[in-house]
Amino acid sequence: MFQKSMFQSKTNNKPKVYLGIDYGLVHTGTALSKDGVTSPYKTINSKNFNHLLSELHSIIVKEGITNIIVGIPLSHDGKENKQSLEVRKAINNLKKYIKLPIEYYNEYGTTYSNTHISSGYHVGVSTKKKEKIDQYSASSILESYLIDNR
Repeated sequence: MFQKSMFQSKTNNKPKVYLGIDYGLVHTGTALSKDGVTSPYKTINSKNFNHLLSELHSIIVKEGITNIIVGIPLSHDGKENKQSLEVRKAINNLKKYIKLPIEYYNEYGTTYSNTHISSGYHVGVSTKKKEKIDQYSASSILESYLIDNR
């Protein structure tokens, strides 16, 4: 269905447009940074690889993505763990199809802080609103990456 190298964005020396990804086995949050503004974008059901790939392709083409930043959930001491290895495995699969620069950024604390900030989503609120936490986490990852790499 998908061919390797088919998901390339045409940039033509335009400013960088970043896609932030907070990958999860069930939901993947995304965020965009364009013209210096970072914002939550979309939560994707990531249980099915082809669905995730298709949705990411759509975002890459629609938004003219030039770079991808993926949150990697290292432990508090910066070491790999079961979850970080799962993220690397999934992203390595995506790299077979997406030929854009993809960098990892330590996301330690971003999901927690967004869950804490959004704790109201957990009591009597719809699943759709709970899914926004993944978008906000992706946004935090991307914003932190951009600040650290100015």
